[in-house]
Amino acid sequence: MKRILEKIGLSQNEILIYEALISLKGASSAGDIIKEASLHRNLVYDALNNLIKRGLVKESRKDKKKFFTLIQPEKLEQSYLQQLKGVQQVSDLVKRLPLLE
Repeated sequence: MKRILEKIGLSQNEILIYEALISLKGASSAGDIIKEASLHRNLVYDALNNLIKRGLVKESRKDKKKFFTLIQPEKLEQSYLQQLKGVQQVSDLVKRLPLLE
């Protein structure tokens, strides 16, 4: 799992948070994630925000408390495919550049 997460560009902290959410099974508070991942509070919130931006985690509130949940794993595949598409676009662009001598 870790190799897949690295390949789609997740940082080490993001990977720890993602794995913690898998272990916690379901909506989890930041406190639960902090304990499970053994990371400082600020690092956990930064990683969670990045995972939310990537569409891999969603945030919800219940009684003014935040909870975090993994979004379906298909999002991982979509993220990886988007990266591949970006690489392919760069490759196509490079092929069209004139050769320098």
